[in-house]
Amino acid sequence: MEYEELIRCFDNPVRRKVLSALVDDGPMTPRMLLQTLHSTSQATLYRAISSMEAEGLIKVVSEEKKRAVTEKTYGPSGEYDGLKEAIIRDNNGPAYSAFIGWYMHRLFSQFRRYGERQDIDIAKDASGLFEGTVCIDQADLENFFRDIAEVCSKYSMKGEGDGKHEHTVGVIVAPPGEMS
Repeated sequence: MEYEELIRCFDNPVRRKVLSALVDDGPMTPRMLLQTLHSTSQATLYRAISSMEAEGLIKVVSEEKKRAVTEKTYGPSGEYDGLKEAIIRDNNGPAYSAFIGWYMHRLFSQFRRYGERQDIDIAKDASGLFEGTVCIDQADLENFFRDIAEVCSKYSMKGEGDGKHEHTVGVIVAPPGEMS
């Protein structure tokens, strides 16, 4: 898979949503994806799926014969494991920027789905946002992420129940001097 294909995928709203749905929710048929991607036309979705499959971004994980038609179920290709690390190793700025955008889209989608529910209680549902400034070098950044992973591990061990629910924690460290 080439970085140009990834950038095109992450920058295209339909392709980004298809990939996010398959990564976050698991394998889906085109019909299931149409239900998930409310405002996407069938023709647009099928074009996106066809080109993403041809480029190796997604793959057929199963096929089921239904009447005269074979229904395909798609999933992400296995090439996403280690993608962030490969982009960083290759020092590819456009791919890195597109990857961060995709990551932020996935987090935003969780908030959007939450906001569409009728049973929310924002004050009690334990979500939020924090923004701060740190002065760090590469070694500090590695320690910073290791510390965050340890904190997350501490809280993930408790499991759900007693009013506790699983939450996604996302941490993005912006490039130096970009936000002040």
